Amino acid sequence: MRNGVDRRSWQSVAGVLLGLLAVPAVHAQVTHTASAANTLTFTAWQLTETIPAGTVLSPATYQVAMVSGLTATGYYRTETNGVTLRYSIDEDSMNASTGPNETLWVIQSPTQVSGTLLVDGSLTTPFGTPTLIGAASIDVGDDGTVEWDLNSGAPLQLPLTFTGPLTIRVLTETDSIGSITNLAVGLEFLVDAAQVSYGSGCGAPLTLASNAPVLGANWLLTTSNIDAISPVAVTFVGDRGPAVPYTLLGLAAPGCFAHLSSIVGSVSAVNSQGTSAASVAVPNVAALIGFRLSAQSVCLTTANAAGLHSSNGVEATFGG
Repeated sequence: MRNGVDRRSWQSVAGVLLGLLAVPAVHAQVTHTASAANTLTFTAWQLTETIPAGTVLSPATYQVAMVSGLTATGYYRTETNGVTLRYSIDEDSMNASTGPNETLWVIQSPTQVSGTLLVDGSLTTPFGTPTLIGAASIDVGDDGTVEWDLNSGAPLQLPLTFTGPLTIRVLTETDSIGSITNLAVGLEFLVDAAQVSYGSGCGAPLTLASNAPVLGANWLLTTSNIDAISPVAVTFVGDRGPAVPYTLLGLAAPGCFAHLSSIVGSVSAVNSQGTSAASVAVPNVAALIGFRLSAQSVCLTTANAAGLHSSNGVEATFGG
């Protein structure tokens, strides 16, 4: 036993979480679109190429752009860091005009997910050129409405809830004469960890409660109102399902329901005065961001012929 939790059961659920890493969760993709001519040159090798609109950039792409014979550098990067998805763009100019550049950042989740979009930006020049012009803005949802622009000066914290793809258009433009201009814009999406209880338990009733599972921390599963005859409570994890009466499953336990449509693992913890507490370590792996897993507890009882009581269900969303 380890902190009241059977080691093999604990390893079972931990293994399930690790196994879920192959399941698609929230992810980001960057697509480059040019609102001005974007011919790229790698000056060190004197090579040039043209990036057409709609080109999908790699997760880390460094580019030197040539526009009307004037050069500027751009660095585009998407990455995951803990429970965040981050996209950043940096542009440098040493010329009169580089023209505007647009990039689409698409966040996608197969299920509804909530979180906060963080946006910040800066514009600097080492010589303080009075004719300095720099612009940056973002359009969340790509609907023509600007939610943030560099001139506002304040970072943006925007709560978002969405399912499927969410497109964010980033427009940047540097224009400086006789000096070096650097324009940096960063977008970061932090997925909220969450949990919700659904359905009902039977017995006292048997009740399962959970915290919101944060990556790198512990998912706590607490079962209460356990029958005194039951030495442990067993918590099963799997996919959320509709309430199915145990009697339809051939179990003589009137008023008890199954709240999972599938079972992929279990964890058990000792009954201590009617309560048990199980703890499962959640890997700090970005592939789990936005993933959902449900749980339901059962215990032994003498109150019905099946000898079982079941709890309500808990659906958890993994995040930060």
